[in-house]
Amino acid sequence: MRTFIWKNGRAEAQSGYNDDLIMSFGIGLYVRDTALKFRQHGLDMAKATLGAITKTQTPYQGAYFSSGHDNPYSMPNGVGGNEDFRWLL
Repeated sequence: MRTFIWKNGRAEAQSGYNDDLIMSFGIGLYVRDTALKFRQHGLDMAKATLGAITKTQTPYQGAYFSSGHDNPYSMPNGVGGNEDFRWLL
């Protein structure tokens, strides 16, 4: 690290030395910092999502509202009749 200097306004290795290890070290530190930031961001989003889950007190009505006289297993077929779906059960 002592051979990595500023030369003509840019960071580079001194003459006769390599900067490969310094650059890979710097890239590794950048990736580490970025990964930790994104990991914390993901954890914060998961906590916010779980914290926003609420319970409603409305009883489930179902998808089909019947008056009690209708067959819940039939529905209009579009040509004037009803289709019976009991065969699916």
